[in-house]
Amino acid sequence: MQVTGNVTVGTGASLVIGLNSTIAGHITAKGCNFVGLVSEGNEEVDGNVQILGCTGNPSFLSPGNFSAIYGNLQCLNNTGPCSLESAIVGGSVQFMNNVSVSGSLNKLEANQISRNLQCQSNNPAPTNGGSVNTVAGSKQGQCVGL
Repeated sequence: MQVTGNVTVGTGASLVIGLNSTIAGHITAKGCNFVGLVSEGNEEVDGNVQILGCTGNPSFLSPGNFSAIYGNLQCLNNTGPCSLESAIVGGSVQFMNNVSVSGSLNKLEANQISRNLQCQSNNPAPTNGGSVNTVAGSKQGQCVGL
């Protein structure tokens, strides 16, 4: 899949980005169910990704194989967890105010982040599952040990 421009994911909607897919713009998801980079390889977002107030379990998932987000990633105020694993992020990552009522974890594992990693007021706090994130900037808040 090749998309030129921005993608908006509306209330209750889901977006799955699969093998060899490129979004040549930003992804903004407000009140969505779920957004996923499905880990088949070569998923790429050339801009920022914002997951805001989504409700799925998880609200955001990128489970590995070096998906790339060349801008910033924000997972904010979701009622489902956010998970980013083995990804490349060209900007900063913010996980803030994500609450999982199902017991699922917010995960930040083995990522390469070019700027800062910031986590605040997540319940439960994010975990790295023993796989440290490489961060060129600073690790802040709940992400200090990740």
